[in-house]
Amino acid sequence: MDKKDNSVQTAQAYQQMMIKLMNTAEQMYDEGQFKQAIQYYDQVLTQRDNLSKADLTYMLYMRGSTQKELGNLEQARQDFLEAQRLGFEHPLGVDLIAEALASIGI
Repeated sequence: MDKKDNSVQTAQAYQQMMIKLMNTAEQMYDEGQFKQAIQYYDQVLTQRDNLSKADLTYMLYMRGSTQKELGNLEQARQDFLEAQRLGFEHPLGVDLIAEALASIGI
């Protein structure tokens, strides 16, 4: 195996790991296991420089939503505002972040 093939495999393995972490975080959220979900969102967000703008925005939005569920409104606000600053626009024009901020009184 040459160097190029090895780096492609490494990138694919990394991407699969990130997808698994994101999916696990969402599963924990869906099951109401919010503290565990936060841990997975935090793991994903430690790799923020390697995430697409869409994934980073979504992970911040979801971590903020999870913080809101836990009653941690200041942390939720910080995540929502950071996600909003990224300027990613939802393909359907839905501004979920503005709605989330409004739901916590901002």
